[in-house]
Amino acid sequence: MEEYGLGPNGAMILASDLMINYLDDLKDEIDEYNSDWVLVDTAGQLELFAFRETGPLIASSLGFGDIQRSVCFLFDSNFVLRPNGFISTLLLAASVQFRFRKISQINILSKADLLDEDQIDMIVNWSQDFQALEESTSEREIGLIRELSMDLAEVFIQMGSTAELIPCTIKEENGLDLLFGSLQRVFDSDKSRFY
Repeated sequence: MEEYGLGPNGAMILASDLMINYLDDLKDEIDEYNSDWVLVDTAGQLELFAFRETGPLIASSLGFGDIQRSVCFLFDSNFVLRPNGFISTLLLAASVQFRFRKISQINILSKADLLDEDQIDMIVNWSQDFQALEESTSEREIGLIRELSMDLAEVFIQMGSTAELIPCTIKEENGLDLLFGSLQRVFDSDKSRFY
């Protein structure tokens, strides 16, 4: 921020863009760990990584040969409790999947410990049954939000299903076995790295 006279947002964007200059160093540093799996956590602001040219470039550049990679997209547990929040997040997830088209994507319902079992079941059901999502939208939303949400739900019905949504919480370690199983299905080799 000081060096370039930028505010917090501008500095984060520039830092993300400048990361391109250090990809070889990052690869060398990661390789020193000689690990079977590598998790790269990106900036919390989606547009910094997914919607700028540098994000897909970084994700593809940090690969090692033919090693498999995956993008994990987090569905915020509080935001997806209403149909319009779920649909908005689903649109973002589909957008990210489109941007990283050569890399498989796993969708995760994060912080599932903040929800009760019925809420988790409802959200996971929406991810698997877009007709149920459309019905919930019709029942729970009103006005323009309802109309837009219904139209978008219909688009997802026409497109078919998206990636499985895995409820996870680090606090109680719930769902981590399902996530690990999904990652193992993506990574068909014994020595894979995860991005």
